[in-house]
Amino acid sequence: CDFCVANRQKEEGNHVCIVFEMLDQSLFDFMKDRSSLPLFLHEIRAIAWQLLISLKGLKSINLVHCDIKLDNIMLVNQVSEPFRVKLIDFGLASKTTDIQMGTRLQNICFRAPEVILGLPLDERLDMWTVGYVLALLYTDKLDCWSFDDLKDVYYKQTKIKEVEQLIDLLKRMLEVDPNKRISPNDALRHPFFKLEIKTPKTSKPQEPSAVEVHQQQEPKEVPSVPQGPAANPQEKSSNKKKKSLVQQQKAEKRKAPAASRKRTNSDRQSQDPEKSWQMEAAVKKKRKS
Repeated sequence: CDFCVANRQKEEGNHVCIVFEMLDQSLFDFMKDRSSLPLFLHEIRAIAWQLLISLKGLKSINLVHCDIKLDNIMLVNQVSEPFRVKLIDFGLASKTTDIQMGTRLQNICFRAPEVILGLPLDERLDMWTVGYVLALLYTDKLDCWSFDDLKDVYYKQTKIKEVEQLIDLLKRMLEVDPNKRISPNDALRHPFFKLEIKTPKTSKPQEPSAVEVHQQQEPKEVPSVPQGPAANPQEKSSNKKKKSLVQQQKAEKRKAPAASRKRTNSDRQSQDPEKSWQMEAAVKKKRKS
């Protein structure tokens, strides 16, 4: 999830005009157009991952958004990049050290308990709001819902383990005590995100997104080929003897056809004495001549 920042600024008379990039509709309008039907688990997983990356970035610069809600979460391009979102409207954003205790922040529907009770405030109030947004995307109920309601939604259409993991994550994000509330880093390591996350398609070449980084796996070790124990000298000598015997057998097989041919010729001569006498006479004539 990226932050929507101004591309350029221009003065028109007494007015200052800020130009932002063109985005799609907000999650509020998106849910309204689909008759407020709840999202599926894989869709919620993609949005949750990007929002948590945003909270991690805000925490690294000690900044609190203070106004996260469906209206301020924009879809980039639902056709070409499904469920890629950006966080907008930093009009109420403040440094963590500048937030005064008792300040009225956040939309009343998404307000964290510490804001209502007038307790010390920090970036953890944004984690509460993101958890409430995810619960809303899954249940389509702005109020009067419980964690039992979460378990009933699409319970028959999805895997039980995935639903239970989502509920466990939301319980940690919606912890009433901010000191016990899960941090962005820990939330990103939750088992709910170990399942498959589909990366939103991008039309422009850019650095790997947070979803792609999450999906990267550690390099696997190549298993070594097992080698047997080294042969001792006696085994080597026995192997040589076996090889020599095999070679002798092959040589004998090669000599066998020639010997058989000689035997057949001698057998033929012994069977026909007249022919053998004639051959001997012919040989003697040749010697005399």
